[in-house]
Amino acid sequence: MITKKLASFLKNNKMLLVIVSASLLLRLFWLNTLIGRDEGMGGYVGWLWTQGKILYVNVFDNKGPFFYFLYGFIGSVFGPSIIYMRLFNDFLFIISIVMIYRLARDWYGKIAGWLSALFYGIFMNAPIYEGQLTVSESIALPLLIGSVYFWSLYLKVNHKKLLVFSGILLSLSFLTRQTTGLMLPVMLIMLIFFSKKNEISLSENHARNLLSNLFAFFLGVAVPITVTLLYFHLNGALLTFLDRAFVKPFEYFKGSYVPPSGESVSLVLPRIPLSLFFVVIIQGLPLWIFGCLGTSIAAIRRTISDKLILLWLAVFCFATSRPPSFGHYFQQIIPPMSLLAGAFISQMFGGINIRKAKSIFTKSNFNATEAATVGVIVLLLITSIPAAYMQSIQFPNYNIKWEFVEWRFADGQSFENQTYLAQYLRMNIPRNRKILVHGSAAEIYWLSGFEAPAYPWSNPPTMIPESEYQTLVNLVQNLSIDRIVLFAQDQKALHQKLDDPIVNSTLRKYFFEKQIDNAWIFSKYDSEGRYVAIDLLDMFQNASLEYIKVDGSTGNTTADFSYNEILIPARCVLNISGDTRYVIRQHPLPLSPEPPFVMTSRIVYNLTLPKNPVLKYGIGLHQAIWNMSDGVEFQISLEADGAVQNIFPNHLNPKENVTDRHWVDYELNLTKYANKQVKIIFETLSGEKNNSNYDWAFWAAPVILNSDE
Repeated sequence: MITKKLASFLKNNKMLLVIVSASLLLRLFWLNTLIGRDEGMGGYVGWLWTQGKILYVNVFDNKGPFFYFLYGFIGSVFGPSIIYMRLFNDFLFIISIVMIYRLARDWYGKIAGWLSALFYGIFMNAPIYEGQLTVSESIALPLLIGSVYFWSLYLKVNHKKLLVFSGILLSLSFLTRQTTGLMLPVMLIMLIFFSKKNEISLSENHARNLLSNLFAFFLGVAVPITVTLLYFHLNGALLTFLDRAFVKPFEYFKGSYVPPSGESVSLVLPRIPLSLFFVVIIQGLPLWIFGCLGTSIAAIRRTISDKLILLWLAVFCFATSRPPSFGHYFQQIIPPMSLLAGAFISQMFGGINIRKAKSIFTKSNFNATEAATVGVIVLLLITSIPAAYMQSIQFPNYNIKWEFVEWRFADGQSFENQTYLAQYLRMNIPRNRKILVHGSAAEIYWLSGFEAPAYPWSNPPTMIPESEYQTLVNLVQNLSIDRIVLFAQDQKALHQKLDDPIVNSTLRKYFFEKQIDNAWIFSKYDSEGRYVAIDLLDMFQNASLEYIKVDGSTGNTTADFSYNEILIPARCVLNISGDTRYVIRQHPLPLSPEPPFVMTSRIVYNLTLPKNPVLKYGIGLHQAIWNMSDGVEFQISLEADGAVQNIFPNHLNPKENVTDRHWVDYELNLTKYANKQVKIIFETLSGEKNNSNYDWAFWAAPVILNSDE
C-alpha cells in the first residue's frame, strides 16, 4: 500500500523530484567543505553536554538548547564527525523543499509550487548563506516551514491535531534558533484573522471554536518548552538557562554582544563590511529581485496567503537586519522570498500560452503581457549569471579571499586540514593534558576530544570576558598548557601578532612541533622532553644592567649611557635571514679615553637553577650592519659558590665570514650547578679592532631548560 502511494506520488510529481534531486546534488557538493565556526561550537557544546556538563552552566553558547541536543545526540550515536550532522541537515532540507512546494501549490498553483521550490532549493545552497553548514538557522528553518505547512493544512481540513503538530514544530524551531519565535505572533494573528473572516469552517459558537484552536496550537508549543524547562529546573539551572539562552542573546536586537560566558560588559556589534554585503546580495540576486517584485504584487493582491507571507517576511527582515547581519542571517528570509518569487513568475507565465512561446521571439509585435514575460525571462537569466559565478568561486572551502573582500568562516582553510589537525592532537597527546587552540576553532576541541581551558573562542579576545582571557594568558605563561595551536599563513604573519600576549608567550616559551597548513602547533616540551624552566626574557626586568669601568669598578649602564639608548640593553624582536626571534640587544660599549680603554657591558641574572639545567640561546648581529661592523665578542660567565667561570666565548664577524650571517644557536649543560644559587653574566665586547661602531649584537631567546627525568 505504501509502495503504491509512493509510486503514485513520484509519478504525479516528476518535476518536484527533479528539483529535489538537483537541490540535493548541489548540497552534497559541499558535504566535505570547511567546518564553520558555529558548527564547531555546536559540536563542542553538544559533546560536553553528553559528558555530563550542564548546558549554559558548565558549558555555554548563545544558541537554543535543541540545537546542541541534536549535535550531542547524533555525535553520541555516530561519533564526533560533522558529516553525520550535515546529512541530517540535508534530510531536513529535502523535506522543507517538499513543504515549500506544497505551500506554494496550495496558495498559488502548481507552477508557483515548482518555481518556489526551485528558488528555495538553489539559494539555500548559495554558500554565503551557509545553508550547507549545520548552523542553527539551517536546522530551525525546516522546522519553521513545517509549522507553517501544518498550520496551512489545518485551514484546509480543520483537524486540530494539525495545529498541535504546527505548535510543536514552531516550538522546536524556537528552541533551535531563538529568532524564529518571531513567527508565533504572526501565526496567532493570522489564525484569529481567519476565524474572524470565516475562512475556515466554524462551529456555531465562534469564541469557543477560536479558543479551542488557540488551545490546540499552544498545547503543541508548550510541550517541547515544558520538557526543556523541566530539565533545567531539575538540574538547578533554570534561571541561568533563561538568562543565557534567551535574555542575553536578544541583546543582538539592540546591536550589542554579551559574551555568553558571562560578564556584564558588552560590545557594540559592527555590521559586516559593505564588500561582504555585496557578496550576500549578488549570490542571491535573482531571489531578491523577484522576491521584491512578488512582494509588491502580494501587497496589492492581499489574499490571506499573501498577508501571511508578507508578515512572515517582515518579522524576519527585522531579525536579519540586526548587526552584524552575517550571511546565515539571510537564510531566515529565503523561504518567504522564494514563495513570493515563485508566485510572481508563475503569474507572469500564466499570461502566455507556452505552446506559442516560439512566436513571442519571432513576431515583430506582441502584446504587453508577452513582452513582460520575455522581460522576466531575460531578467532571470541576466541576474543568474553573476549569482552563479559568485557562488562557484567560493567552492570548495568557503573562506573568501578575493581582491575586494576577505572573510573567514573558520580559522582552518579546508575540511581535510581541520580533521587532520584534530586527529594529530588526538593521537599524540595524552587525554589528561591540556591544549589551547587559540582562535575561533571549537571544532578542533570537539573532534580531538579535548575540553578547552576556558571558552573555546579565544581570539579575538573580545569573544570572552577579560578575566577569562587573562586566565588563558596565565596558563600559557606558567606552562600549564601542553600544546598550543596558533593560526597564521606564514611565520611573518605569525610574528605580526606579537601584541597578543598568548602568541607572544607561546613563541617565547614553547617549542615549534609541526605545521599543518595554516595551523602552527607548539609543544611545552622539546624533542628531548625538556621545557622552559626560566625565561631570561621574562627575568630581564629584574636583571642588573651594569658595566666594568676601566678602573675595575662597576657602573650603571642605564644611568651612565642614557645619552645613547642603543648602548642600554633592551628586549625586542629581530629577524635575521627570515628567522624571527625574541631577543635581548646588548651593544658593546665604546672605548674609554683612559687606559686600559675597554669597558665591558654586562647583563647579570641572579637565579636558582633547576635540577637538570641547560642554558639555551642564540647569538647574532643585525643584518643591516653586516658589512659595517668589525665583529663582536660574546661571552657568558657563571658565578657560583664565590667562584667565577667563563663558560662561553665566541666571536661573530659577518663581514669577513658569511657563515656568521644567521642565528648561531648554543646549549650549555649546567648540571654541575643544579639547584644552586648562581649568577649568569652576559657580556659583549668590540671586535679585534676595538671599534664598537655598528656592533648591533643580540642574544636570541635565552632560556634555562629543565627536564623531570
